[in-house]
Amino acid sequence: MSNRRIALIPGDGVGPEIFAQVVKIIEALNRKWNLEIDAKIYPYSAENYLRTRITISDSFLDEIRKNFDAVFVGPFGDPRVPDNRHGREIIGRIREKLDLNLTIYPIKLYADWLCPISGLQDKNINLIIVKENMEYSESLISSLTNQGRSSELAIETKVFTYSGTERFFREALTISKNFGRNRVCLVDKSNVFPSSRLLFQRVLDSVIKEFPELSVNYLTADLALYELLQKPSKFDVIISTGLSGDEMFQIATFLIGGHGLSYSCEVGLDRQILYRVMQNSSPRIAGHDSVNPLGAILALSRLLKQLHLPQESKIVENAVQDLVMQKAVTLDLNGILTTQETGFRIVDFINAS
Repeated sequence: MSNRRIALIPGDGVGPEIFAQVVKIIEALNRKWNLEIDAKIYPYSAENYLRTRITISDSFLDEIRKNFDAVFVGPFGDPRVPDNRHGREIIGRIREKLDLNLTIYPIKLYADWLCPISGLQDKNINLIIVKENMEYSESLISSLTNQGRSSELAIETKVFTYSGTERFFREALTISKNFGRNRVCLVDKSNVFPSSRLLFQRVLDSVIKEFPELSVNYLTADLALYELLQKPSKFDVIISTGLSGDEMFQIATFLIGGHGLSYSCEVGLDRQILYRVMQNSSPRIAGHDSVNPLGAILALSRLLKQLHLPQESKIVENAVQDLVMQKAVTLDLNGILTTQETGFRIVDFINAS
């Protein structure tokens, strides 16, 4: 049995087309270097949910905890499930089972022409955004009273704990160090939520002492977004929570060419990782062979590094960069390659390496 096992969940819409390229590349890597990477596909999707009324099974969650190095998940979203219940439960239960408390967004511009801001002088974009998943995203106390009356009142309260904040910062700084980064910026909405900033700053000032090689500074989300658009090379690691992290990711992704070139990885204490493509499921173009698979292929490159295959990881990343430099890309980037052609071009690069 292979000692490198990946669970693949292609998801909805264009997901299966994207993951067909991932499988194609894994098979090419296995042939080229006898790697024996075992990539097993699971059917969890809107189609499966509508047929079985099961979002994700307990047995699968137990299996990935015990037997897999990583889970790689595609996009979710299907008009037949308007509330996207299946997608939220699949991601939420995997996070809970693997205790995935933070998300990493690697952001890198692979060619200047991809950046849509033609006047941007600073195009040295290579940073990571680290966002907390569990406490900050889910600890929301809300209430709605007197509905339908003039006295109707809605209250939303976020809860932050010292222990949860300390765990997040310690893991985020460890990841920064492991990525070879040394400049950390905490981004929050302290101009709106001053109490949380006092907690964040006190905890981070304490935890940073364990990482003397790292430096840290603080910015409000509004100022950080402005500076990211003006001088992105200023940022090495951005640590943030909830909506602030999402906002930073959206702007950073815009700068590097869009969601088709982006991915995320979610990490827990056991170091099992959930990889996700960040595209929409786009059911209207499903089956048209036009979706961009490069973000998923870059996620595979990062996954190979996790599996202690640095040479193979670099070759896959170089293959993506080679295509981008040639402007051999899909329709979303004003190119003419199909999804399948993109996968074959990556395989050709691997075979020639």
